[in-house]
Amino acid sequence: TAAGHDKATIGLLWAEGVLVEVLLFAFGARFVQRVGPVRLIVLGSTAAVVRWVVMGLTTDLVPLALVQVLHAGSFAAVHLGAMLFISRGIADSHANSAQAAFSGIAYGAGIGFGLLIAGWLYDVMGGGAYMVQAVLAAGGIMFAIALGRAWQGQVLMAADQGTAAR
Repeated sequence: TAAGHDKATIGLLWAEGVLVEVLLFAFGARFVQRVGPVRLIVLGSTAAVVRWVVMGLTTDLVPLALVQVLHAGSFAAVHLGAMLFISRGIADSHANSAQAAFSGIAYGAGIGFGLLIAGWLYDVMGGGAYMVQAVLAAGGIMFAIALGRAWQGQVLMAADQGTAAR
């Protein structure tokens, strides 16, 4: 609203991002299976970097509307990649714990910490606060690349193991 956009426009931008996310969840199964977990995380994190950089550089409606589509990457593709990795890389007997750990870290601690500092960071940095998000998303790219190098599709924690395979 401070950039001059009315609440209805802001609501439509949010709805656009959520709609594209829902479409990926609903109709993207073939794409998700073909791309695989590591590349999904890389693609989603790359989409997040682009989205956050553009949001940090402009408040113009057209670029904002275009990058809202990237919400399907910045959230949905990363989430699907993580769930696909858990389903392929973690034994069924440990999958619930892995999903709980992922959710607790990413959505509990990550979002919780982000919400605590977001307002303050925006007050201090203005649109530059989005660049912090871009840097964090770039860290997601690096993590996924490292994961891809270390994981070759094998189950990392077998059902009868108490520790991860080496």
